[in-house]
Amino acid sequence: MPILIIPNFWHVFVLETNNFAITISQQGRPIAFYNKRLYPFIQMTLMYVCKLLVIMSSIKKWIQYLVEKQFHIISDKKFLKEILTQTFHTLEQ
Repeated sequence: MPILIIPNFWHVFVLETNNFAITISQQGRPIAFYNKRLYPFIQMTLMYVCKLLVIMSSIKKWIQYLVEKQFHIISDKKFLKEILTQTFHTLEQ
């Protein structure tokens, strides 16, 4: 079990996603964990929509750490990296 540390506001925060669990850490050491439960009808949508919802809810949860600070988001899904350059062809996308 990792030992949680107290945040240092002089260092960069890192949000790491793993399915529906999010860890906020600094210098490779965790500060807090967060697990977002999604409603079943949301889980049936596209996977990147679920991932974005989890990331957005974790940013809202830890906004006091992240406001006016630089932070990184590390995801286990490659398609989130290309989300801004993706072309949508259907309304569901």
